[in-house]
Parts: sequence; C-alpha cells; structure tokens
Amino acid sequence: MDNHNVESDIYRDKCGESMTWRIEQQEGDKNVLIIEGDGDMYDYSDVNYPPWKDLMFSCIVLSPEIVSIGEYAFSGSNITSVEIDVKKIGEGAFSKCPQLVSVILKGTEYIGCNAFENDTGLKYIRFSDDLKIVPQNCCKNCRGLILADIPNGVIHIQRGAFIDCDSLRDIELPYSAEFIEDGAFDLHTQIEYGECDFESMTDLGEDFGDILDELLS
Repeated sequence: MDNHNVESDIYRDKCGESMTWRIEQQEGDKNVLIIEGDGDMYDYSDVNYPPWKDLMFSCIVLSPEIVSIGEYAFSGSNITSVEIDVKKIGEGAFSKCPQLVSVILKGTEYIGCNAFENDTGLKYIRFSDDLKIVPQNCCKNCRGLILADIPNGVIHIQRGAFIDCDSLRDIELPYSAEFIEDGAFDLHTQIEYGECDFESMTDLGEDFGDILDELLS
C-alpha cells in the first residue's frame, strides 16, 4: 500500500523542458506551489491546461534560474500574492485570480497582454525597473486596484492597461514615459505627471493630448 502523504507533498511533473513542480503543505495548512529547474515554463491555454489547474495553493516559489512564466500558467488560480524575479511573463499568466492582492515584479523585461486582467481583488502592483512597456489590458478590470507603481524606465503604456480600475484614483507617470495610448486609463483616474519629460512625450492618445498642450503652453 502506498502511504505517500499527498497532503504534504503532492504531484510531481514537468512544466518546462528543465522544470518540475510540486505542491507542499506548510504550517497553517497553507499549500505552496514549488517550481524548480531553469529556463522557460511551458505555455498553456483554455484547451491545454496547466497541470496544477484544479489544485489549491496560495503562493508560488520559483528557482532563481527560471526565466519565464508561461501563458495562462496561473490563470484562475487561488494565489494570493506574487513576488517573482523572471525576465518574461506570458499572456494572461495571472489573469482571473480573484484572491490575488499584491504583485511585486523584479527583473521582468516583458509582460504579455492581459497578464493580470480580471484580478478583481488586486490592490497593489509594482512593475520591474527593467520593464519598458506596460502591455494592452495588463490590469484591465482590476476593480480593487489602489496603487500601481510604474518605475522610471517604462516608455510605453498601451491601450486598456488600467481600464475599468474603479479604485485607481491617481497614478504617477515616470520621467521616462513617451507613449500613452488612448484608453490606457479610466477617465476618472487622476494622472500625476511628477517629473515627466513632457517634451519627450511624442505619441499621446487623444485622452492626454489636450492635457499636455495645456502643460506646455
């Protein structure tokens, strides 16, 4: 008879060519998804589910050698917080996670579209200092989002990045911002320009063009 305790250490399988995963139960009945190895995680989709899709876990721990998070890898999961250091986050990777409250990204150079879309409980997100583009629909419909920390270095904020974020009342643009597409923010969001280099903002959508004209006049 197999006496393996599936509650403390369940499921081991590949989630990348050089990557395996397992779930461990820690103190307080808290399940943690541990991903070990290196390189790129597999991409997933509505027809190709991640192997942990129906399992319960509240956070993830990644080996430092892991480079990317696959598309839709954690979409619909019960994860509550994310603090990761990876170069790439795939499309929809953390979308539809209603219990996700905070996100801190380090070393991330690329984020796919819709990465955090419909995370209705998300309150705080800090983007990596290495990021250049906040992608389309990145935080769309994150209705609980209060603070989005966009560091200096971000150049381009795409359409829908912070649309339908009812609780996001103000946001400060970094000095580096040059391109802001129409519909990047809700109209009720108060944009704080801080130390923006207005002369370098060469491509603003109509939502921000009139504001910029006033500031430069």
